[in-house]
Amino acid sequence: MKKVYYLLFVLLTVSAGAVSAQDYSTFRNPDREFNYGFITVSGGALVYYGDLTSHREFGDRIAPIMDVSLGKMFNPYIGARLQWSGWNAYGVAVEGARFQGGLLRDHDNLYKNDFFLNYTHVDLLWNLSNSVGGPKESRFWDFVPYIGVGWVNACKDGARPSNRFGANVGILQQMRLSPAVDILLDVHLMGTHKNTDGIVTGKHDIDMALSASLGLAYNFGRAQNSVVVAPIDVSAYENRINALERDLAASQSRADRLAAELEAERAKDKVVNNVHVASDLAVWFQINKANLTEKEKINLAYIADAIKKGPSDKVYTIFGSADKETGNPTINRRLSEQRAQVVYDELVKNGVNANQLRMNPVGDTQAEFDKPVLNRVAIVQQ
Repeated sequence: MKKVYYLLFVLLTVSAGAVSAQDYSTFRNPDREFNYGFITVSGGALVYYGDLTSHREFGDRIAPIMDVSLGKMFNPYIGARLQWSGWNAYGVAVEGARFQGGLLRDHDNLYKNDFFLNYTHVDLLWNLSNSVGGPKESRFWDFVPYIGVGWVNACKDGARPSNRFGANVGILQQMRLSPAVDILLDVHLMGTHKNTDGIVTGKHDIDMALSASLGLAYNFGRAQNSVVVAPIDVSAYENRINALERDLAASQSRADRLAAELEAERAKDKVVNNVHVASDLAVWFQINKANLTEKEKINLAYIADAIKKGPSDKVYTIFGSADKETGNPTINRRLSEQRAQVVYDELVKNGVNANQLRMNPVGDTQAEFDKPVLNRVAIVQQ
């Protein structure tokens, strides 16, 4: 039986390698970020808790364990994996028990209960870090709780194996080395039938195994997400930017002309009450960002000059927006506030009276444009 499980381990490893070598498109949707497959290998220690294990020194119950898994993240928050965990388990037996070994030290009627333990299970993964802090490919550390169910096999040469249902909970901590490779620290607790180790005394309803392992994950698909950027048609908003820049230049020219005419009329002791006001201006941002490029700062400097030359009682609205295709409403609301705020701060920095500005962040609830990338925007409106 032990040879059978060694064979299953080899087959799982070879299958995972074959999958990673084929076309990545089977594990990755290029239209969605954080959608990738992964394979992990780790090793650590396991402590088995049965009916009589308290009679054995804790240090003598620590056994080696190996984990191998193949899985997939479906989105920034939810994923699943198939994992095989196994090696040895060290417990305590009475005479005649299924996995009885040598006599336990300092005991006349208790024996070592060492056997080979396999646990093949399916886990549902929840990326808590992305759920709380928002999806970030640059994050170094991810905290991923999970739950799972599977099949437990306990076996030893010359003894009848034990096969039972098992359930587990755990915490997976991922530390990123590169887009393709993570360091993993996996701690989980598995519960199974109290007779899995061949001992039934009535003291416990279930047997448990607590394990911790450290290893590596290779993420096939995430590396491509990081270095391959799908082509995006940006001609529409580039044309819009060029049109706004032309309007802004024309408005500036008209404002200069009107200012000159105003000065001329003042020289004639006449009062002019109407002065040209600035046109709308759109400022675009990268995904999940709220910082201004040097180009956008220049555009905002132009419109700041136009506002200052216009009526002092004219109020402008800064409309802040986010793309509803990424993130969630809470994150997008905060992101739209940050984008409106950075435009507000840049205008004030360029001399605009703060009383002439008000902010209207709407999160992802009001899409101004028909493409998600164009709604990562803040618009200065009359």
